Amino acid sequence: MRPARNPVQSSATPVAAGGGDVLLLSMRRLADLVAYCMVYEFEDVISEVTAADRIEADDEAALELSRRAYKLTRYLTGSRKVARTLSPRPSLVPLQRNYELFFPIFNHTHELYTLATIPDWRKRCRYAACYVSEVWPHLLPRYLLEQLADFDHVFLGSYHCVEEVGRITGRPCSYLPPAVDVLRFAPAPQFPARTIDVYNIGRRSQLTHQVLMRSALERQILYCYDTIAASGVDRKQRTFRVQDSGEHRLLLASMLQRTRYFFANRARINEPEYTRGRDEVSGRFYEGAAAGAVMIGEPPRLESFGQEFDWTDAVIHVPFDSPDIMQILARLDAEPERLARARRNNITQAALRHDWLHRLLTVFNTFHLAPTPAMLQRQQRLQALADLPEAVWPAEIERLAKSPVSERRSPMFSVIVPTHNRAGIVGRALRSIDAQTFRDYEVIVVDDGSTDSTPEYLEAVRGPRYRLIRNDRSLGVSAARNRGIGAATGQWIAFLDDDDELRPQALAALYDRLNSCPQLDFLWGGRLVHEMDLAGRCIALREDDWNGLPTTLSGSSFLNLVLRIATNSAFTVRRSVLQALGGFDEQLRVSEDRDLFIALAKCGYVGAAVPQRLMDVAERSTSLSRSVGGRAGAEIDLQVINKHREYLYRPEHQEFLTSYLVAVFAGFLRAGNRGSAMQMFGELRKRGVRNLSVLRQYVRHAPEFRALKALFQYDAVRRIVNGLGNSQSA
Repeated sequence: MRPARNPVQSSATPVAAGGGDVLLLSMRRLADLVAYCMVYEFEDVISEVTAADRIEADDEAALELSRRAYKLTRYLTGSRKVARTLSPRPSLVPLQRNYELFFPIFNHTHELYTLATIPDWRKRCRYAACYVSEVWPHLLPRYLLEQLADFDHVFLGSYHCVEEVGRITGRPCSYLPPAVDVLRFAPAPQFPARTIDVYNIGRRSQLTHQVLMRSALERQILYCYDTIAASGVDRKQRTFRVQDSGEHRLLLASMLQRTRYFFANRARINEPEYTRGRDEVSGRFYEGAAAGAVMIGEPPRLESFGQEFDWTDAVIHVPFDSPDIMQILARLDAEPERLARARRNNITQAALRHDWLHRLLTVFNTFHLAPTPAMLQRQQRLQALADLPEAVWPAEIERLAKSPVSERRSPMFSVIVPTHNRAGIVGRALRSIDAQTFRDYEVIVVDDGSTDSTPEYLEAVRGPRYRLIRNDRSLGVSAARNRGIGAATGQWIAFLDDDDELRPQALAALYDRLNSCPQLDFLWGGRLVHEMDLAGRCIALREDDWNGLPTTLSGSSFLNLVLRIATNSAFTVRRSVLQALGGFDEQLRVSEDRDLFIALAKCGYVGAAVPQRLMDVAERSTSLSRSVGGRAGAEIDLQVINKHREYLYRPEHQEFLTSYLVAVFAGFLRAGNRGSAMQMFGELRKRGVRNLSVLRQYVRHAPEFRALKALFQYDAVRRIVNGLGNSQSA
């Protein structure tokens, strides 16, 4: 290192002079939200092991005026150079010596303009890299990102934006995961008693929180949580300002060292409309691991996260909304050896992989810089922590396993059956649920304002597993399902139409698939579809084939299947996911399932198919979910397309969108709306659709061809052929 006096001069900008060869630019005097304390901890570790000089930008008013002027001038002139010249200058920090590495750390992209406070940083620094902690694809201000064009390397704390930021800046760009000061957070060697049962900070599920609150009121647990009011436009954030980031991190570390179960969820878990299916890692995982807490929650669905936290029970999956959270904790408490092993693995792996030193070494290695003696010394301390002998690790103490809460639990499945005026049919659906070999379920029947004998029938057959909800008037299938979802207590919601039947092994097959792939958010299975005529006779049979699909599907891969599945495909969804999406859109009288499926794809939820026959489906025109009539169906499909327009019109979704528009064309034909069908035909021709595929739909659905089918008793012929086929197979 080359110590120097007065490395920077500024009357307006505070400076921490360490005399080393690294120069930091910090936002800690401009941004004091609690979430930013984590990156300021990174700066503190860098200062400790490199004796870095640190410029702490301030004078926010001058910076903001300069930024706005630059933005306007940049857009008007198209020139960075002109914009820099004409913009009023913020408080400047002239550098007095050279550095090996310039490493500014930003909380988000809108802080990039603070680089203007150090006009000669590029001339004075041999290498320049920066770290931007949080970046989202829909928040990439180009006029600010182009400030990074002079850097040798850009590091991002967000996984999904690396490629796009690299393209905009024209510079090498890498993902640098978060980390933690492991030496501060690790409880070793003192290992204080873990007196806090559950620690739940930041974004939280109100449902889970209320259950834990009740347990705390009953003095079953010591539950620690934020009391700060929710903030933000949607009231989903919990944040506050801190006076000293180091003091806050010490408090958090002390709390976590004494915590048994710590909630850790992916970033912005309660804002799927914000993340848009692009999961990111939150700092909670690194903090909880280093402190040896048992982490519970929903981790990000990222391959990189699986590589970073690849040890057993690094995070124990618990749904965001968990009404049975106390039962989950009681079951975990019954496995003390498992918990002790999880704690030790968390601390050991954090020491080996997730200290801020490991991230700094990545930066140094990028430029082939030798580590400082203090860096090597910290590395030795981390290794010593990981190598602690078995005898020093404390045993786990059971607390909740024998509590009365362990005797009460919510069912695995809530099966929701909406019905309307189907007294003669709904019994078959209910009997098929009774016949399930898997018995951990509840049934919620929603009578959507029936005016026949359905209410009396449902009262007569009500059993101990059944709950009956009645609407005073018919609200539609979406509202009926939503009432069932609101009353459900199961972890998973399965839908069954009142004229369909589950095969006896259906719930068991779904349960087996969920156990084999715990990261799933939804799944569905195969159907044997019985096409029925108006007299209730079977015309033909057809069966779903879900063999050959990938193990899991999400985003575009699931979107391409949306037109092939329906809620009567034994469709089963995590209750927490349905609640996050707001359930079914009650403004849609039909195609409510397609709307939900597109939302699942758009938000990046993970699904899978069970390639077994799980249901028998009676397909008739009077099914509840299809009872609105064909005329409105195609128009509502267009509403669905328009609702998700931004997502569906992306280039990668054009094949699906074309298929959906062909389905709309067919819907207009079925409804006899030839004018709208021809308009849709014109749209399809613009999209380059082959006339043969459209002609096939026309022959199948146009009124004149359907009239010919009726004249020649097409349904009767199909029924006879189907009967002959069944007799031969028998």
